[in-house]
Amino acid sequence: MKRRYASVLACGLAGVLASTAAFAGPKPFGEVSTLSGEPMQRINTLGVESANATCTLGVLGAPAFFFNYLLPPNDAYYTKISSADCSACTSPGGIEVVSADIFLNFRVNCTIPVRVALVGAQGDAGCRTPDPNNLLCAPITYNLSPGAAGNFIFTMPLPAGCCVSGDAFVEITFLANGAGCSTSTTIPRLITTATCDPCTQYNIYPGGNDEWCSVLPPGNFVVTAAANCCNIVPALPKSWGQLRMMYRS
Repeated sequence: MKRRYASVLACGLAGVLASTAAFAGPKPFGEVSTLSGEPMQRINTLGVESANATCTLGVLGAPAFFFNYLLPPNDAYYTKISSADCSACTSPGGIEVVSADIFLNFRVNCTIPVRVALVGAQGDAGCRTPDPNNLLCAPITYNLSPGAAGNFIFTMPLPAGCCVSGDAFVEITFLANGAGCSTSTTIPRLITTATCDPCTQYNIYPGGNDEWCSVLPPGNFVVTAAANCCNIVPALPKSWGQLRMMYRS
């Protein structure tokens, strides 16, 4: 995997970039700021209510820092989830991922387009990596627009019947520059935890494919997934245990 500029946290490059134009190659290290008790506001107007989901998976640590690191276009962030972490869903059906949340700091009111999807996992069992070519459910595009500056949790639904048994990755791709926030001083910032858990998150972008903690960020970027237990169509014997997507009417 390619590594970005090896730099300690205190030595982030001021300003990151003059703009977030099309980019190829290793990304510069971003500025880190402490989140000191600022409130989080949930934007739950995208068509889903996930408060009553059976399980919440992904990065569950408390928000601690702002990390100025987004660099559209096609800047994709992956977070590992596993049906094994949802103990309430013990049937072979695994889990149905109903929505994904991302925590973002908006320094100005603007709109930025993203795509959310669920993709497969591959590689060594001890350090799984995302397989962007293995879509487990159809991707959906949303325009994230909070209406004001501040810290926000955006809830984005996935298609009904988006089921997985085993490991998978939530993909959130920042597709293009945001209207009104396309510079390094206005683009939204990731919100991270205080520490970084390796082999759980990745950043794939034009010119790079990084295991997140190798970037030396302040912590994991906060992305969670709401899931319920999944009902499945019985699989054929030769593919027993593989999950089929079942769309409800």
